Amino acid sequence: LNNWGFALSNLAKTKSGKAADPLITAACDKYEAALRIKPDFHEALNDWGLALSDQAKTKSGKVADDLITAACDKYEAALRIKPDKHETFYNWGNALSDQAKTKSGTESDSLFIEAYGKYEAALKIKPDLHQALTNWGCDLLNQSVTKSGRAGKVLITEACGKFKEAHKINPDYRNVLG
Repeated sequence: LNNWGFALSNLAKTKSGKAADPLITAACDKYEAALRIKPDFHEALNDWGLALSDQAKTKSGKVADDLITAACDKYEAALRIKPDKHETFYNWGNALSDQAKTKSGTESDSLFIEAYGKYEAALKIKPDLHQALTNWGCDLLNQSVTKSGRAGKVLITEACGKFKEAHKINPDYRNVLG
């Protein structure tokens, strides 16, 4: 059931607009069914969160926010079962980052800071997770453009530090160099 849900979620990524929605709904139904069989199946919760996060990217406003909230609830539930799952922290950070990019001011800053905390938690479990460092650096850059003066420069400096760390871990990772 989990794999079926994952396949439906991936199929939804090949669609646009309303054509993807029924596939995400079906995927979520499969994750829910998998959890009825095995309530401690943290992978289903993580994958369900990913599906909801992906769907949120196709929406805006309250609908997108509600989907991100639901995704974060799934990530949190997955981590209650398996607290050392770095992928779940990483995915949660990405969801919060996506939401932060749709906001402004202190609301955006708060979401970015929360995302950084999730990346940091993932890195405590898996210190060589260069993707988390790269995404963290990109988010710092995104946040920096909303600032002026010293605040923006500090964020850019922090971003460069994250990219440097990621590059040390994986010198061939194109997203660090891009």
